[in-house]
Amino acid sequence: MKTILKEKLAQRDGDEGTKRGLYSAILLVERFLKYAKGTDAELAVLKEQVQRLLKTNGKGAPKAQVPSRPHSTRPCVRSAEPCSTPAKGSPKPADGSHRVQRVAQIADLGQLCYTLPPLTVERKGRTKMGDFALLNKGLAEVSRRQIQEEYNTKKRNQQRVRTDLSGQIREMEEQRVANMRAKQEALKDMDRKIHEHQDELEEQHRQWLEECKKKKGDRDRAVMDANARKQVQKELAWAQELAIVKNAKAELRAQQEKEHRIFLENKTELVETAKLNSKRIKEKFLEREEEKKHDAALSKQAMQMAIDRENSAKAAVEKIAEKGRQMLKMGGMDELVAAREKKFREELERAQRDKEAYEREQDRIAAEREAARKQREHDTVLTLDKQMRELRARKQKEKDELTAFGRGLARDVENYSVLENELEQARRLMNEDNKLQVVEQWQTEAQRRYADQVGVMSEFETARNKEYLQIALGKA
Repeated sequence: MKTILKEKLAQRDGDEGTKRGLYSAILLVERFLKYAKGTDAELAVLKEQVQRLLKTNGKGAPKAQVPSRPHSTRPCVRSAEPCSTPAKGSPKPADGSHRVQRVAQIADLGQLCYTLPPLTVERKGRTKMGDFALLNKGLAEVSRRQIQEEYNTKKRNQQRVRTDLSGQIREMEEQRVANMRAKQEALKDMDRKIHEHQDELEEQHRQWLEECKKKKGDRDRAVMDANARKQVQKELAWAQELAIVKNAKAELRAQQEKEHRIFLENKTELVETAKLNSKRIKEKFLEREEEKKHDAALSKQAMQMAIDRENSAKAAVEKIAEKGRQMLKMGGMDELVAAREKKFREELERAQRDKEAYEREQDRIAAEREAARKQREHDTVLTLDKQMRELRARKQKEKDELTAFGRGLARDVENYSVLENELEQARRLMNEDNKLQVVEQWQTEAQRRYADQVGVMSEFETARNKEYLQIALGKA
């Protein structure tokens, strides 16, 4: 609208009222562009104000303007000279009066002449002598026609300007509506593309969640398999330990039966020995039970650590999924989508690395457990072989006298001191990081030492019982 008004203002040359109306309309549009918010209601009010300014030529009702010269310098109305010179090109009246022409010129400028009475175009006018007389009717009619023609011409020009401006405003309005519709269609297409892209991202996220769930199930199954293997190995170790304890108990029962026979022969000398042996056996059994409880507590602690690691991994996966859902809710912008896809790829790579590390760790643990199992089997074979050798040695040593008894007693005391030192070392090793491996090694060593201890005690008891038997026979 401002551009159109400026073009109209540049095209108009002679009509000052139209120029003034166009200039006022341009100022109004500039104030609108500077201060208004641009709503439809404000635009409608602006259009009405522009049309009203064009109709009134940029002003309201005509007002009399005070002349720039003082009142004292105004020419006398009774002088024979005219109040002003006629305009160039205007016809001179026959009687030499220029007042009607002056009125026409002032009417074009929107001003009033103070040298004439207010009703200058009426039938009466002020004459030289001061009275009123009839003017020339022909001159008055010519003046009226000239004024009316100029007024009609001005009105036609204003109407043409308003018509052209209304047409251009209508075209601009239609163009604005067309642009708005095109923009709405573009926004609809953008929304449709955004929805399609969001659906695609949701499908990718759903596939990623399914893959993560599948990987989690594989990890859970691997953990369950590892726990099952660990439980089987533990049961095998306990079975071996129970077998060793059973053999030891059988030997102890045989020894107790033998001691009972000796006790029946020599009750007074053997009753204290039996009590002492029972006390030692009970102490050993209690120590063994305490070791079992300690091993169970360590196993439970290791299991709790594995559960905590699994829960932390679950929490991390859930946190990543929550971030993905929040980014999907925000969705629509390429930067966020690219960042989320990059984040998903990084998480997948991290999960793959974690899986590979977990598999390597499981393979390492399995290899260590297999090596420990083989070592335990080897130690068991060595223990059995040693027990057989010790059995043969005990049979040979039963033929010895008190010298063999002294050597057995010294060996027993030495083995007990070594056992106490190694148990203290095992307790210190239990405070280190790799507790499960230390527990398994300690169990293996404890089984072997227990078997050795049982063999030493059997040898000691055999020699001592032989001595008691000789003493009893000597007394008899």
